[in-house]
Amino acid sequence: MEQDCFEPYCQWKREKGYDAIHIELHGFNIDDVKVVLKQIEEGKSMISIMAENPRCLRKRFEIPNDIYNLEQIRALFWNGKLNIEIPKK
Repeated sequence: MEQDCFEPYCQWKREKGYDAIHIELHGFNIDDVKVVLKQIEEGKSMISIMAENPRCLRKRFEIPNDIYNLEQIRALFWNGKLNIEIPKK
C-alpha cells in the first residue's frame, strides 16, 4: 500500500554569502530523514528531501549550478527543523 506524502512548510531565505532553506519536520527524527543532491541536467541540480515514519514527506528544490557552490552545502537537523545552507559562488 503506497502512502500519501505531504509537502512540509518551507521558507527560503537569501543571505549575503549563502541561501538557506528552513523546513518544518516536527514529528520526524534524524533517522527518518534523507537529503539527496544530484545533477538532473546540464547546469541544474536537485535537492530532494524525503522522510518516513508512519507519515510520508517529500520536497524537491532545483538548484542552478552556476550560482551555488554545491560541494559546500550543509544540512542541520535540530528540534524538528531541517536547515540547508547553500553557499553562493
